[in-house]
Amino acid sequence: MYIRSRTNHLKNGKQQTSYTLVEGHRVDTNCRSRTLLNLGKDFSIQREHWRSITDEVAHRLRKKEKRVLQNEWHEQTVEDIIKRLKEKNYAIDGPRDNRLRVMVSLLRLDDCRSVGGERLAMHAMAMLGFQKALQSLGWSSRDQKMASILVMGRMLFPGSELKTYQWMLQASGVLEILDLESHPPSLTSLYLTGDLLYEHKNQLIQELFKKAQGLFDFKPMVSFYDLTHVYCTGQQEHSDLKKHGRSQEKRSHCPLVSLALLMDPSGFPVDVQIHEGNVREPKTLKKAVASLGTDKPLVVMDAGISTKENLDFLKSQGLDWIRVLRGQKPAAPQGKPDARMTLEGGTVLKAWSMEKKDGEHLIWVHSSQRQKKEEAILERHRTAFETALIRLHEGLSMPKRMKHYDQVMRKVGRLEKKHSLVACQYQVTVHKDKTSDLATSVTFKQFMGYQQRSETTGIGVIRTSMVDWPLKKVVLQYIQLNDMEQTFRCLKSTLGLRPLHHQIDIRIEAHLWISILAYYVVHCIRKTLRTGDIDSDWSTIRWALSSWQRGSVTLYQTKTKKHKYRMDAQPSMAQGEIANILGMPIKRHLKKWDGVPIDRAMSFLKKPKTKKPNAKEKSTI
Repeated sequence: MYIRSRTNHLKNGKQQTSYTLVEGHRVDTNCRSRTLLNLGKDFSIQREHWRSITDEVAHRLRKKEKRVLQNEWHEQTVEDIIKRLKEKNYAIDGPRDNRLRVMVSLLRLDDCRSVGGERLAMHAMAMLGFQKALQSLGWSSRDQKMASILVMGRMLFPGSELKTYQWMLQASGVLEILDLESHPPSLTSLYLTGDLLYEHKNQLIQELFKKAQGLFDFKPMVSFYDLTHVYCTGQQEHSDLKKHGRSQEKRSHCPLVSLALLMDPSGFPVDVQIHEGNVREPKTLKKAVASLGTDKPLVVMDAGISTKENLDFLKSQGLDWIRVLRGQKPAAPQGKPDARMTLEGGTVLKAWSMEKKDGEHLIWVHSSQRQKKEEAILERHRTAFETALIRLHEGLSMPKRMKHYDQVMRKVGRLEKKHSLVACQYQVTVHKDKTSDLATSVTFKQFMGYQQRSETTGIGVIRTSMVDWPLKKVVLQYIQLNDMEQTFRCLKSTLGLRPLHHQIDIRIEAHLWISILAYYVVHCIRKTLRTGDIDSDWSTIRWALSSWQRGSVTLYQTKTKKHKYRMDAQPSMAQGEIANILGMPIKRHLKKWDGVPIDRAMSFLKKPKTKKPNAKEKSTI
C-alpha cells in the first residue's frame, strides 16, 4: 500500500496534481497495481510522511494498537482513510496474488492423450460437412460422434474397428473432445455404426463431393477409373465377396475382395464399388459409369480395363475416353518429337502423333523417368541372374553343392523363369562331363543387341477418342492416372485398408467404406496444406501431430489440498503452422476437473466380446 501522485496538464495550460492510495498485486506472472482510494488534489501532507501514513493504516486495519503519529493532522488523515476503506469493504488480508503456492515435489502430470490429430480431423470433417450430412439423413448426435470416431481412428491409428476401439480407450482424447467420456461407445455399437455408414454410401459420397467442389472450386470434367484387390485373413467362411483370384500382393493363398474407384482429377472419389475378389476388371466399368448420371465426363482408363467391349460401351453412352494401347506396341517413331513437356519433378515427356483414323488418335509417348525406372529394374534382374549363374558354376567344384547335370539344367530353367525380363538377353550353356552325369561348367553370354535399350524402355502408346485435342493436353490428362495409383497406395499402406479380418460381408463393405471416408478427410487436409507450401504425405503429418497431447496437471498446495486441470499442450512450431493453414483455432481448452477418470487400464489387453447383429437389432437413428 502506497500513495501515488500524478500531474495532469489542463487545457488552460495549467498543471494539476492528484493523489491516490494504491496497492500492488500480482496477476499470473505480472505485477499490477490497483487504486483503492482517490485522495483528491488537496492532499497536503509532505511526501516524506506518506510512508508512515500508509504503514499506520495497514497497522490499524489488522486490528493492532494505535501508534502515536507526528501531529493531529496525520491522525485525522489516517482515520479518514480507514473509514473510507471500510465503507468499500476492503480486506487487508485478502488475496493479492492469484498464483498458487504448490509443492513442486508432488507435482503430477498424468493421463496424457493425443488430441492434435483428432482436433485437426474434426476441423476437416466440419469443412466437408460430414456431420451435417449425417444429420440430414436423420442420425442422432451420438451416432454422428461414433461415426466420427470410426473415421478418425482409421486416419490416426489404421487398422480394424477393434484397433479403433482400443485406440479410443487407451491412447486418444477423442472421447473427451466429443464429450463421450462418461459413456464411451462399445465395440458392438462401433460395428453397427459402420454398417449404417455403408448403407448410406451413395448419399454420403454425393454430399461430400459437392462440398469438396465448393471448397476447392473444381468442375468434374474428367473421371479416372481403376480397380484394386484387398486380401483377407482369418478363417475361411462362406462369403459372396471373398473369392480367390490374382493377387497383386502375391498372396494367392488368401481370398480377395475388389474395390473399384471412379475419381475426379481433384483426387476426390466420385463413386465407390465393392466387388467379388475374382471379378474381371473390364466388367466393372458399366456399373461405375451408371453412377455418373447425367454428367458426361472424359473417362481415363488403364490397359486392363480398356477392352473392346468397354470401348464400344463408352461410345454407345456418348463418352470420350483415353487409354493405353493393349497388345504389341508399334515400332518407335523416327525424327524429332511433335511435343515435348517437362513436369515439376524434372521428368521429360516426348510425344509423337502416330495416326488418326476412325475417330481415334494414337500417340507414342516416351518418359525419361519411366525409362530410368525400367532400366533400373532390368539392371537389377541382370545382376541377380548373372550372380546366380556364377554361384551355380562355382558350386560345381565345391562339396555338398549341386553337380548333377539334370539338376543343374532344371536350376537354370527356374532362374530363367524368375528373371524372364532379361533371360532372353543371354545364351546360357551347361557343359556335361562325357564320362559321367555331372556338369562341368555353366557359362553365359549376353547378346550384343540387348546392351542398348534406350529406344525401347520408357515407352507407351496412348489411344484416345479426343482427335481434336493437342498432344500435350492428351498426355497430361493421361499421366494423372498415376495419382489414382497413389490413392490406392495411401489407402492400403497409410489408412489401414488391408488386410481384411472380417468374415461377414456387411462388415467387409463397412471396413472398406470407412477407409474411403478417411481418405476424403485426409485428401481435404493435404489439398489445403498445399496452399501453404506443405506437401508432405499423410504419414508424415500424422507423426508430426502425434506429440500434440492433452494431459492432467495436479497441483498440491498441501499433501491433502490439490487442484487438478485438464489442458492441451502448447503446439510446436510445425503443429501451429499446420493448424494456421487449415484455419483451426489454437486453444488451451483449460478445464478444472476434480473427478476420477474411468479406469480402462487393462481393457486393451482383453478382447471385447461382441455379438453378431440380427434382424431385430436396430440403430438409435
